Amino acid sequence: MRGTGPVTLVVSCKTRFLGRDIVSYTNMPILGDLLDSVRMYGRVTTNITKERGKFIVQRQPLDQDRLKEAMKYFELGLVVGFLYLVSFFVAHNESASKFLFILQQIIAIILYSASIVIALRVLKVRTASFRDILTIMGYLWGFMFPFNFLLLTPLLLEIGPSFIYAGFNTEWVQSVSHKTLAIFSLISTLGSLLFLTIWLMLILPWISDTYEITKKRSLAALILGGMPSGLIIGFVLGPITRWLEASLSDWLIAT
Repeated sequence: MRGTGPVTLVVSCKTRFLGRDIVSYTNMPILGDLLDSVRMYGRVTTNITKERGKFIVQRQPLDQDRLKEAMKYFELGLVVGFLYLVSFFVAHNESASKFLFILQQIIAIILYSASIVIALRVLKVRTASFRDILTIMGYLWGFMFPFNFLLLTPLLLEIGPSFIYAGFNTEWVQSVSHKTLAIFSLISTLGSLLFLTIWLMLILPWISDTYEITKKRSLAALILGGMPSGLIIGFVLGPITRWLEASLSDWLIAT
């Protein structure tokens, strides 16, 4: 780095060609990309907070550029949510290696979006497309993923983040007092109600305005598409990712 230019990371790559080592160097603008990502996430989050149900209307048509922005926002939302959890992992002496959990979120958004499209088609919404719904879900997931952890902050402080990855495995309950369990039930119930309220407040008008249908029809599509995808995510995808996580951890320890 020279002068006051952007901060870059110089990466060298050595390859062998015709018996000779060839070294190439690539300048990666670390700080510039980081600041751009922070600004982008903050801008979209602010717009969602201000515009709420009208957010998607302001971004029509949902073309390829909107899809790219939504997926970028979704990725940043995963990063923000996971970074928020890191301090709780450290405080409770837990491993923060949850790559497969992030992968599960990516598979889940694709599966859920496809299910909603199928449900809309069943409800005679002929213009429903996977790109439109994936764009909507990208914005929604990017906003709600870290917001969910924010709602769970009291539980994260008391219990730690292990319960988030436990799924239907309740072994973590054995290490928690009855008083803490009562508080957990209360906060998780209130948090779930608030989460569901905001989630519906955003997604119902987003789908309704995109396809010019009623909110009741949008809700029907969410229920019809959400039930099978939710069962697959909860009872199939979740256990598989936890098994892979445990297997990978055992393999790394063994090696």
